[in-house]
Amino acid sequence: MFRSVPAPHIAVSHEAAESAAEKLERLAPKSPQAGGGGESRRVALTEEEVNSYLEMRLGLAGGGAGGPAGGAIGASVRDVKLTLTGDMLGVFSVFNLMGKDLTLELDGRLSVAGGYLRFEPSGGRLGECVLPQSAASALVARLMQDPASAEAFRMPPEIHDVRVENGELVIERR
Repeated sequence: MFRSVPAPHIAVSHEAAESAAEKLERLAPKSPQAGGGGESRRVALTEEEVNSYLEMRLGLAGGGAGGPAGGAIGASVRDVKLTLTGDMLGVFSVFNLMGKDLTLELDGRLSVAGGYLRFEPSGGRLGECVLPQSAASALVARLMQDPASAEAFRMPPEIHDVRVENGELVIERR
């Protein structure tokens, strides 16, 4: 029942990671002395760009050192993949709990509220076991309320919204 399921096939590349980094750099507000050249109020990242950026910058794919979930559920995160479909974000993660690798899949919507990134799950699976929406919501609430991981979800003050739109991750600043 709790057997791990295979990760979704997500293309990643160095070029996509660099493209994401360039887009995010254009989103950063410029100082008045630097001028406003190239500054953007909105960027849209593809699924490949998001996953490539995560792999390159955070080292989560394929056995990374653990992510924000570590403190909240007593597990070390080894891999994270994100899928973007319509206005939904899918999160696939592999974590080690008491010496056993497990997979967790959650689907839901992203937003920013009160200066923090919020994820409202619509359901998920732990291994092959289907999680009802209420169980997925309780798991996400526990993760986001844990002081050790809450800081990871704090957004810079200039970020107004983060959402999935037409299969892309859209980030808007004030």
